[in-house]
Amino acid sequence: MRATRGAIGIEEMLHRLASETMRLAQAEGALFLMDDMCAHYPSPRIAADVLAEKFAQLRATGHELVASGGPDEESEPLTFCLLPMTIQGEVRGALGLINTPALFSAPELKLARAMAEHASSQIEQALLHRELLGQARLQAEMEVARKVQLQMLPQHRPTLPTLDVYASSRPAREVGGDFYDFIALEGGRLGLVIADVTDKGVPAALVMATTRSVLRGAALRLETPGDVLARVNEILVPDVPANMFITCFYAVLDPATGRLQYANAGHDVPYWRAADGQLRELRARGMPLGLMEG
Repeated sequence: MRATRGAIGIEEMLHRLASETMRLAQAEGALFLMDDMCAHYPSPRIAADVLAEKFAQLRATGHELVASGGPDEESEPLTFCLLPMTIQGEVRGALGLINTPALFSAPELKLARAMAEHASSQIEQALLHRELLGQARLQAEMEVARKVQLQMLPQHRPTLPTLDVYASSRPAREVGGDFYDFIALEGGRLGLVIADVTDKGVPAALVMATTRSVLRGAALRLETPGDVLARVNEILVPDVPANMFITCFYAVLDPATGRLQYANAGHDVPYWRAADGQLRELRARGMPLGLMEG
């Protein structure tokens, strides 16, 4: 049975086990049933609807079944038994043995039960291996997604003669919906973006990428922050999922004059620290993006 421990598919594993079980139990045929999978050696010679009915009965009760039947009334009668296979704590499969027409002896049934237990262990290991591979693959893909998203954030801080600019982002997961951006505008002005997509993970990251692209396009064509956010909302509303929206603070800074124009689409209120050290809220009203038209 060492061959069954290799990196082979579950269906191929079951075919090998069916062949070996038939030989050891001296049965006419053997088969394994798992959900929508049937591995047999040789042909099962039992009507599919009969097998499905008995398999459903076995899964419901968890007890082995011994029954008689055949493909049709004219065929030679068959005796077959179904033995439950417990995988990951529940009956998820069955080992079937077929004889013509004699019943199975006690030693044959004992051997069959041992084979069913062995097959259950093999399949459980294979499923665990598959799950671990899937998790590793998903983790690798999420790491790539994280790097891609980080590359979408500004890689360099703007250099201004009178101001120091600093920004940082640390997603709660590998990827997320928070982002910031700096947009170089005409006349040396600078667009400043702080935004947050509701939800976390991959869905939020996808909406974040779309929002960033749309916002950049609108900022380069329109003048005032309010017009920019209104245009972004107009574009996003048809495509943002019903249970998601984007909060966004967008400001345009003119370093030459110190003038700051801003608009807020439902984002947390930013603060301005004046020369006298006092903190003042930059209040502006606006609905989050992607919620409703207008």
